[in-house]
Amino acid sequence: MTLHCYSLEVPVESSKHRRNAKINPIIDKVLEAKRVDGLARLWQSHEEVFIYEQTGPPDFDDVTQLFIHDYKLVRTMRDVLNQRIILHLRDGISDHKDLASFGAFGHRTEVSLFWCTMHQKSYCLQEYGSFQIPAIWQDLPVLAEAIITCLKFFSFMKENVEKVKLYTDQKNKLFAKRKVHIVKENPPTPNRPKKQK
Repeated sequence: MTLHCYSLEVPVESSKHRRNAKINPIIDKVLEAKRVDGLARLWQSHEEVFIYEQTGPPDFDDVTQLFIHDYKLVRTMRDVLNQRIILHLRDGISDHKDLASFGAFGHRTEVSLFWCTMHQKSYCLQEYGSFQIPAIWQDLPVLAEAIITCLKFFSFMKENVEKVKLYTDQKNKLFAKRKVHIVKENPPTPNRPKKQK
């Protein structure tokens, strides 16, 4: 048995679904999920909605790694959005214009916040904003600004998730009203006498 250890990284199931979409698991090797530095799922549905990527410590200057992590964040956000759309299609919801995936990218002491949507069959990545992480703990104004920006972003994220949840809950209520609680079998047809001519 081989044990794989990844420091502070979590697997993203959405990327695993993308990577294994067109393979035959009986014949082909099933690929592992990509890993990110942070991940948030919805509590009840376990639907992935938020990804975090960090390039390294504050003194990190490798430009190649910067672009690799940047690409990894965008690709994984796209995977998460695709998986959210697929899950909603399975629930019978064909309208996905309000669905989004969310992400954050940390480089040095700056964190940028993004959201990804789909418009006219194209992915649209937009930056919500960014904030600085204070280098020293005494820098309270910078910390206060970072907390306010995060709270605004997570409120924005919550609105998106709850809008979709409200639509899904209304649909489930309609199905619940139509639910048949008792299924009765039809009685067998009685033997009828044959008609005489």
